[in-house]
Amino acid sequence: MAYWICQVLGWGLWFGAQSGVSLLSGSATPRALALNLAMAATGLLATHLLRWHLKRSGWLSRKPAAWYLGTRLGGASALTGTLISLAVWAEIVWIGGMPFEQTSFRYFVVGVVTWSAVVALWLALYLGVKIFERVRAAEAAARTAQLDTLRAQLNPHFLFNALNSIRALIAEDPGRAQDAVTELSELLRYTLQKPSTPLVALSEELAGGRQFLAQRHQ
Repeated sequence: MAYWICQVLGWGLWFGAQSGVSLLSGSATPRALALNLAMAATGLLATHLLRWHLKRSGWLSRKPAAWYLGTRLGGASALTGTLISLAVWAEIVWIGGMPFEQTSFRYFVVGVVTWSAVVALWLALYLGVKIFERVRAAEAAARTAQLDTLRAQLNPHFLFNALNSIRALIAEDPGRAQDAVTELSELLRYTLQKPSTPLVALSEELAGGRQFLAQRHQ
């Protein structure tokens, strides 16, 4: 969902910028606006198909050398830019109403270079977001592993102290000892169940913290 929101917003901004230029230059005719909309839709469709190819071919999960990745992505940008330029050239003739004989190869080459640069920028933004997501996921996994290791190290020591405290309370205050056993069992249940879910409700986390503090102050 976030991907489509970014796609629509990005190409919508592109359409707005192109239409703004048309307005400032005094060429904002309905046909020109329709042409801008067609070009934005072409860019959206082409970049979406490029994303589909990247995911299908497994590029996003590979870790190739930088030069190889740059070459492949540069080629993908150039190829996609060429295809978009061909489509836009046809749109200029059919939608923009420009006679075919007035078009030129130079105009096509300029279109290829421009659209290749646009696609390269889109690729850089898309891959940048993906790399950022991977880094955050790796950091979260590392923090989870550290917490699990710490829990495994601390739990035996904490359990030993808690049992000693309860043992001392049995003779002094049996009722309080029973409450301590109940709190300890609830805390152990929470500790065992917590790793099975990556996220827990704040109320559950606070309840677990209160049980832990209650045991520490027995």
